[in-house]
Amino acid sequence: MKKELIGVVHLPPLPGSPRGSLKNLEEAEERVEREAKILSREGFTGIILENYGDKPYPKTSSSPLTVASMTRLVLKAREIFPGKVGVNILRNCGVEALSVAEVTGADFVRVNVLGGAKVTDQGIIEGVGREMAYLKGAVKVLADVDVKHSCPLGNGYDPLAEALDLVERGGADGLIITGGRTGDEADETLLRTLKENLPGTPVFVGSGVTPGNMKRFCEADGFIVGTYLRPGEGALEEREMNKGRVKEIVEAFRKLL
Repeated sequence: MKKELIGVVHLPPLPGSPRGSLKNLEEAEERVEREAKILSREGFTGIILENYGDKPYPKTSSSPLTVASMTRLVLKAREIFPGKVGVNILRNCGVEALSVAEVTGADFVRVNVLGGAKVTDQGIIEGVGREMAYLKGAVKVLADVDVKHSCPLGNGYDPLAEALDLVERGGADGLIITGGRTGDEADETLLRTLKENLPGTPVFVGSGVTPGNMKRFCEADGFIVGTYLRPGEGALEEREMNKGRVKEIVEAFRKLL
């Protein structure tokens, strides 16, 4: 498959979340339009919309207002961005994300806990693979392996075993590896292990991607880039996307092709 470069649009608090409002939805729509144009112009192959500002996140069931808001925003993204469009509704609202993606014609969703169980900052989260399987059509499901901001429930955790289960039993079309927290670098050894044992499954690096480390992760089928594009202080959803950094990432990515 062709390597993918996916940019994250970190959305402000949406209606249905603790700090959300209809005014925020207007701001979110403006952000989607602005950043989709930047990422398209510079050469990103995909974007993913993420309700990053909706903290504290629900475990697995999102507000109908949030789902409606995401639907509106994904439709806006598809109007502007010519490449692939993805959806991630935090923390693990895979059913809602897939529903939005299927009805809007989006290309993929990201799911933090598709199978198994994780101890997270939202508590214990169980996989939603079965519930999503009933809804799945053409949309691809990208599943996190050893997802950030979590730890395994129980002893003897093996990320390769989790990855195999996600693909063979959980319905994952692709896998995502990350560091321990947002913006942390992923484990290149894990990338190599997954590529060796699951040669037909796309593996994406989903956190800590920079121009300086992309070459070390060159075996990846794609990169999901968010934090690096928003330098500065404060919450990611409050920072502006830096056009210079967008260009730097694209230049580094093209050297891998």
